[in-house]
Amino acid sequence: MAFETTDRDIFLLPGALAFGNQGLRLRTLLGSCVSVVVWHPNLKLGGMCHFLLPNRFPVRTHEPPDGRYASDALQLLLEQMTKTVTYLDEYSAHICGGANCLNDTAGSPAGARFDIGQRNIEAAEAWCQRLRLGVLQRHVGGDTYRHVGFDVASGFLSVRSGTQAEYSQTGVGA
Repeated sequence: MAFETTDRDIFLLPGALAFGNQGLRLRTLLGSCVSVVVWHPNLKLGGMCHFLLPNRFPVRTHEPPDGRYASDALQLLLEQMTKTVTYLDEYSAHICGGANCLNDTAGSPAGARFDIGQRNIEAAEAWCQRLRLGVLQRHVGGDTYRHVGFDVASGFLSVRSGTQAEYSQTGVGA
């Protein structure tokens, strides 16, 4: 399924978040970054965040949330979800990204890895588990980039990596 461009077709850069109703189409490009996509199938509400790192260090409580960090981006996404007349358990989620595409061993003891992608995946998984969101699909890990697209009206998620394409229908009747 191809996406048609609309005035509500948004490409999320790192640190960005979007949430809205049907007619909204979201896209992003991920490497070690992770996107969490949430969708309310009955009300056709949904959103996506795109974060780079699992946590902000040091934590600065006096500063506004920064969507580049999972801890902040997921809190901002939760705030959007709770502004609606919905219950959190009515949403489903998808987790995409977290590729191991960075050389994160420089300056580390032999064999030590920071593995930003994996830590980002773990942050997303922990958030979904804490909120008891059912994760319908995971397109995570590996070592290549992903193009992600999500149509809020249908719940259609498209994930295209450097070597393959996966299309997922999560809408009504799927």
